[in-house]
Amino acid sequence: MITRQENVQRQSLNMAQATIQACNILSMSMDEVYEFIKEASMENPLISFESMPYLAPTAYGTAVFAAREASIDFAEDLSDSLGIFNHGSRLKAFLRLQIPPHLDARLGRIVRYLIDCLDDAGYLRESDQEVSSILGCAESAVAEALKTIHGMQPRGVGARDLRECLMLQLDGNTVEHRIVKDCFEQFIKNQPKTAARKLGIETDEVCLAFENIRSLDPRPCREYDDCTARYIIPDVNIDCHKGVFSITLNREFAPSIQIDNLYEGTISGAVDSVARTWMYEKKQQAVLLKKLVQKRNTTMLLVCREIFNCQKPFFYKGQEYLRPLKQREIAENLECHESTVYRAVKGKYLSCKWGVFPLEYFFSNKIDCPDGCESCNPKQLIRDIISCENKSSPLSDQEITDQLMNRGIRISRRTVAKYRDGEGIPSAQRRKKYI
Repeated sequence: MITRQENVQRQSLNMAQATIQACNILSMSMDEVYEFIKEASMENPLISFESMPYLAPTAYGTAVFAAREASIDFAEDLSDSLGIFNHGSRLKAFLRLQIPPHLDARLGRIVRYLIDCLDDAGYLRESDQEVSSILGCAESAVAEALKTIHGMQPRGVGARDLRECLMLQLDGNTVEHRIVKDCFEQFIKNQPKTAARKLGIETDEVCLAFENIRSLDPRPCREYDDCTARYIIPDVNIDCHKGVFSITLNREFAPSIQIDNLYEGTISGAVDSVARTWMYEKKQQAVLLKKLVQKRNTTMLLVCREIFNCQKPFFYKGQEYLRPLKQREIAENLECHESTVYRAVKGKYLSCKWGVFPLEYFFSNKIDCPDGCESCNPKQLIRDIISCENKSSPLSDQEITDQLMNRGIRISRRTVAKYRDGEGIPSAQRRKKYI
């Protein structure tokens, strides 16, 4: 009876570990998967794989759309250089070194998982509920683990949004901290007088605090980016031949695993029971890893096919026809969790006749148009609003958002900033002309 219970517990543990590993592999970029397989092959003689093919510097040029997440005007440098990207392995290694040695083993496991979930900017995009569901732990434990990361260097790491990132960089008993905490909207809109009235302090003191806040780094983890630049390699190709589109994995670079037949044959032939057991376990590990990598590639391909189905006008006619799309919509179509779609698009790229795009480029917040109209072109409206603005006092992203709201179009400020950046329109500060 005890043995049976132990077997059940062991199977449950193995399933949980496999689930975590599947989520991690799905979130990996192509080069991260290659590095992961390389490390696994060093510990498992049954794993056979080919290294990533050499990519000549001119293979893809710079036909890359660099999507940017710009939360406020001073954060314009959040985007990476056009045509190259860096990954955050150095950052994660640095954070792991800061894990307190006395930390509870259960809590340490959660901390390490959260570190692996951080994006290149050091932000955590997954909710406590999602992490809790994956790891099978309480949300309070996730919050406690995240608090540990918030105490690490660089300050601001592990934040869920820009506001939290700035707060983590500020001391608690300062005017700057009070502004970010209680008057963030006024800071975004550059309304020092309103913030001063709300806080009951002098306007000059608020103006100075505003300047200090703008000096903070919206991406404090940038200095830990890998120094070696790598050319973007698309994970999926969408080709058009005689009006017919095909959606395929980039087979030349898609990671895959083979089971070494030479070592596999020794499993049944081994005389020593310990050696036979060891070889059997290694084969199970190799088979599981192969399935997980295949699952990653399949899931990513399915997501890309749904993106194509939802964004057909874009692929036929170009960027002007990109429509608002939520990851939730893709998840519903595929009957999977939204977090699965998030992991499938994270750090992945798609090649089509218009260039190479990050999969995240195809998603934005849904826009609610008046009278249910779906023909509203937010990018054109943003261009029209900016063209009519006072050049000596240009409109901020929030003011553009407000004008769109007055026209009956509900759209977030972040989406406005994303569309503005995509159209090559500078921030309000850079558009200002001194007359």
